[in-house]
Amino acid sequence: MGSVEPLFRTSFCEQHDQLLARYQLALETWGKRREEAWHMGLRGRELNGELLRLQSEFAKAYASLHKHSRECLLCRFGGKMSVEEREQLVAITHSAPE
Repeated sequence: MGSVEPLFRTSFCEQHDQLLARYQLALETWGKRREEAWHMGLRGRELNGELLRLQSEFAKAYASLHKHSRECLLCRFGGKMSVEEREQLVAITHSAPE
């Protein structure tokens, strides 16, 4: 999977947003392909291999996001804030000149 840009910012940590977008894309891709295969009655070794690869990409994206959330000081700090405090901090950090 290539670089994925989030549709909107959910935190004040850019890496978290990127990992979240990657996780969401992997989940959506895996789910859509499983659903297509089920509706079309597809079977076979090739399809199984594709679904296992998509599941693996999802698992890696989930693990990366989870690990980052545990290890990143910004994310750990943000997790202890109220929703209102996080929204204010996100607004402040994204409106500051770079």
